[in-house]
Amino acid sequence: MDRLVILEGVSDGDLAKELAIHFQKVVPEVIVKREISVGDAFVIDLSALSIQTSEEAIHRNFEIFDSARQYANQEKEQSMYVFVGQSDFSTRTVSYGAGYLGLAKTAYSEWSDTFVKAIGFETPKAIQEVARTLFLEVMTGGLLNEVFYDQSFRRFELQVKEKQEEAISLDLMSGATFLVTGGGRGVTADCIIALAEKQRLNFAILGRSELFEEPEFMQGVEESQLKGQLVKSFQQEGKKIVLEEIAKQANRIVANREIRKTLKTLESLGAHATYYATDVNDEKSLSTTMESIVAQYGSVEGVIHGAGVLADKYIKDKTDDQFRRVFDTKVKGFQNLISVTKDQDLKYVACFTSVAGRFGNTGQCDYAMANEVLNKLCVQLQTEKGERCLVKALNWGPWEGGMVTPELKEHFESRGIGVIGRKEGAEAFVAELVSKGQSVEVVIGNGLHNWTKAQSKQETLSVWVQQATFPILKDHVIKGTAVMPMVGIIKHAEAIGNYFFETKEITVRNVNVLRGIKLTEYKKEGEWLTYRLTKQGTDQLLVEVYQENENLPNYKLVVVPEAYQPSVLSALTKTSTTYTKEKLVTQPGYFHGEDLQMIDSLEFTSTGSDFIVSQFSEADFKLKLMDGAYQAGSIQAGIVKEGAQAIPMGCASFRWFNEPELHAPLQYKLRVTSQDEVEFASNVQLINRDTQEVYFETRDVKVVTYDVSTFEEVMD
Repeated sequence: MDRLVILEGVSDGDLAKELAIHFQKVVPEVIVKREISVGDAFVIDLSALSIQTSEEAIHRNFEIFDSARQYANQEKEQSMYVFVGQSDFSTRTVSYGAGYLGLAKTAYSEWSDTFVKAIGFETPKAIQEVARTLFLEVMTGGLLNEVFYDQSFRRFELQVKEKQEEAISLDLMSGATFLVTGGGRGVTADCIIALAEKQRLNFAILGRSELFEEPEFMQGVEESQLKGQLVKSFQQEGKKIVLEEIAKQANRIVANREIRKTLKTLESLGAHATYYATDVNDEKSLSTTMESIVAQYGSVEGVIHGAGVLADKYIKDKTDDQFRRVFDTKVKGFQNLISVTKDQDLKYVACFTSVAGRFGNTGQCDYAMANEVLNKLCVQLQTEKGERCLVKALNWGPWEGGMVTPELKEHFESRGIGVIGRKEGAEAFVAELVSKGQSVEVVIGNGLHNWTKAQSKQETLSVWVQQATFPILKDHVIKGTAVMPMVGIIKHAEAIGNYFFETKEITVRNVNVLRGIKLTEYKKEGEWLTYRLTKQGTDQLLVEVYQENENLPNYKLVVVPEAYQPSVLSALTKTSTTYTKEKLVTQPGYFHGEDLQMIDSLEFTSTGSDFIVSQFSEADFKLKLMDGAYQAGSIQAGIVKEGAQAIPMGCASFRWFNEPELHAPLQYKLRVTSQDEVEFASNVQLINRDTQEVYFETRDVKVVTYDVSTFEEVMD
């Protein structure tokens, strides 16, 4: 990265300047400006932080998209685009600025030559802390596509979890009136029909199509024959045959039939249903329609926003009109609905959003952005309305008979993603509307765990290592020089695996230290480590780690998307000897500084030992716990070899199973697997002393022993 561009918004100039100060330490040229230019390959876009009000929402989201579009239309080899915006973990009031999340996830799927990341902050006005945190996240935060920081700047990664059954069941209010957009046909029609089957309700259905009396010559003509019949009619009347006009008229007839069929079905179920031809984007027209609805039904108790349109194009190809039409129908339409119902005592609000917002989807940046805004608007609305109203944002997967063509259905099924059956989807909708729980955003679909994004084709990644980005190294010093611990490389490799294989189930295998990484500039300008990646088949990634300006690798290892159960390690069978921390720190192999001394005491035998974990500070605690396992291996070998210097030089595998609580009673369990005059190998687990839960395991940890004089020669 020779040149970094920071895009500032209308209200974040101070943050941009503060952030530039950090990056000027490591990047030769840092530019702060408002617009993308030709040649900008590494970009941090802060403009989403400027969105504060609903009035800014439409325009600012378009500007963020426009910058990304200009960027996408450039030729680049290696590149980076980081979207920065707000999160809402505690305040629940940030919503209109959430579009950057959908855009980032879609860009990730489309830009195979660019590292894309979305970073959200809950306290964006704490400029110095945001700048420092953002700098560290970009430089050392790994490759996850979406991360968040709360008011205390604790880091969060969002994951979709299986929803548990809601605790409270609700009864639909008999006679309640629902204002429904997009409800005359398709998916939304299926859902309100299912509601009508459960309770006697009223429906005020809004749509853009005007209802009309079908011409006599078209009545009874099947849908597949409509276009042919229209061609005959044009010929008989001597009209010029324009295929686009034929298709348009045929579509109007189909829409007219479907809406009338929906109304008839609802009436047959005992519901009262009225259709209003209204554009939800036109607030004035919608207000007039609302007056008519209240005049007819008295009040409105529920809103179902199902309206939506698509205009699929890559970010680089999407037009202004396409973006605005898709985004406005969802976002501006919902704004208007909430505005015209502000005087109503709403009991139900349901927004039909999409998994495109949750995961991103190629060609649907506008749809993804709009749906992420709606997701967060629903969370905010639930907070505002409290217990008196149930608010749901339903992130639908692909529906049978929705916007899914037969070709798209086949594509989804080839990826293991089943489309939602119309009956099953409608039943799922009713279930959400009659259950009360903590979930506002809900993802619904079959096989959505297979909804993966396009894999990046980047072959090299770089990480800057300096005391600001890797403070733990101050306690990992040998002969006055900071040395990169093996766990630092393993941690980076895990992040690479999460990124490439789209799963948390990552195992790092065949870790080999070819040459130690001595960081002589650690306390000064720092050094860059380069990770060169080679895909080996579909489920294995070879990672080679190079120190700055070096031609030979320092580390080699393999990353695989693999889950397995921890080994069963036997209990100690021999009489053990107790070593205290005071005695351990005198061992030649235990060179670690105070904040990295993870072993408090151990029960030692020649075939295995149990190590009690010391108290430790919260900073980098997972990395510290990982390093402690290799400290255990070195201590074991050093004691057996009577004070020899012992250094970990690799392992067969490393894998996390679960993350422990910060102050849990922890223990390393080590069992020797092989040993000779020079090398020791052992399996090491981090476990809970009380419950015996295994948090991580590293197998066949290889430790090489040296006498002190030989070790000094090696280090020199």
